[in-house]
Amino acid sequence: FTCYTDLPSRSYSVAYIDAADSGADYLCALFYKEAEDGNYITDVLYTKDPMEVTETTLTYMLQQHQVERCHIESNNGGNLFVSNLQQRSWDTGNRLTRFNPFHQNQNKTARIFAASASVQKLIKMPLDWKKRFPKFARDLTGYLRVGTNAHDDAPDALTGSIECRQPPKRVSVAEMFGRI
Repeated sequence: FTCYTDLPSRSYSVAYIDAADSGADYLCALFYKEAEDGNYITDVLYTKDPMEVTETTLTYMLQQHQVERCHIESNNGGNLFVSNLQQRSWDTGNRLTRFNPFHQNQNKTARIFAASASVQKLIKMPLDWKKRFPKFARDLTGYLRVGTNAHDDAPDALTGSIECRQPPKRVSVAEMFGRI
């Protein structure tokens, strides 16, 4: 990954949340600035805490990071999680975040492999990311393309954040020169 020291001036605050499907999985929530040249990761929540705890933590983090768009994978009971998170956010006065729940039914390993070049190119990490997010870093750097992985939640969430990127805005020549 490329590491950054300064955040881009033009960007959107986005979150990508992959709730834990089973007791062995981690909930992985990425908070980032989506800019034209990539996703600048600003914070990560990577935990096995129960939903009651993570809903409270995420509600706070969505407000703290002033998240405008929140993509949430809603597989395996994720709909209740999304509903609870939306309600908690509303109850605490968060009117900024727009929630985008979606169902992911594609093969996780195939998605991670297919998007690996884009992830390497478009993900920007803070200089101290391995120190700030040690469990996330361990599972990300230890991920094997072939073989058994104890946890694939970190590379899966990064892949999802790339898949959810807004397409670049097309600007006509007339718009560039102020003719429209």
